[in-house]
Amino acid sequence: MTDHQVLPIKPAATVALIRAGESGIETLLLRRNKALAFAGGAWVFPGGAVDPADLDQGEGDLERAARIAACREAQEECGLLVQEDQLYQVSHWTTPEGEPRRFSTWLFVAVLTDHSTVGIDDGDKSFEKRNPRGKPTALPPTRKSDKAGAQNQKSKKETQEIPEPRR
Repeated sequence: MTDHQVLPIKPAATVALIRAGESGIETLLLRRNKALAFAGGAWVFPGGAVDPADLDQGEGDLERAARIAACREAQEECGLLVQEDQLYQVSHWTTPEGEPRRFSTWLFVAVLTDHSTVGIDDGDKSFEKRNPRGKPTALPPTRKSDKAGAQNQKSKKETQEIPEPRR
């Protein structure tokens, strides 16, 4: 049996921002800079690490700190204001052992009710932008969540009410 180093698991949060478009639901995907060590060039939802300030603001509650981080990241990465009460938690992912970096990531969804301008510092990031083959290069949580949303949209013809977010 080989000993392997157990890496620390960093708390993180991501938010799938969705809105009604002319041809259905649109999802914001951002393309990470290809030069980044982690997931360079991948299409992702806005998100990132839970900062110590998020944890302080969340009064030590890690899930609340993740909500705060998701809102902060949406503002920092694409200029969109998202409030905690707009977030619906849809999953929680932990990177498997053996990966070079490990995260414990809360995945939220927020429904945007307007078509605010997405303020991004580079042209690779936009609503529903896809690579030439039509599928984004994405991490498993992003890919599975985006696919689940697309399947849900195809399978339901009626509009449903979205439940109140967990607080």
